[in-house]
Amino acid sequence: MFYKQLDSGKYRYFEKYFDEKRNKWRQVTVTLKSKSRVAQSEAKNRLARKIEQSKKVPTANELQKQIVQNKTVQEIYEEWIVIRKQDVKPASFVAE
Repeated sequence: MFYKQLDSGKYRYFEKYFDEKRNKWRQVTVTLKSKSRVAQSEAKNRLARKIEQSKKVPTANELQKQIVQNKTVQEIYEEWIVIRKQDVKPASFVAE
């Protein structure tokens, strides 16, 4: 954890961590009024909570899998038909 003093006199605390789901380095921040040991301890606790919350958020791939798992083949086919009609000419669509 590290911190920087802002122009307003407050301190912004930073924590970097590696998000294994997304395979990226992430950074969370918290702003407090002082840099005392008590404030630093509070910042560590808040940053740890933020990191835990961000790890619980599902990725785009996980959301997509949930959406697909909840749909029937008929629903997916109907969505595909709408997209396909836009991609091809009407005569080609009827021929399919």
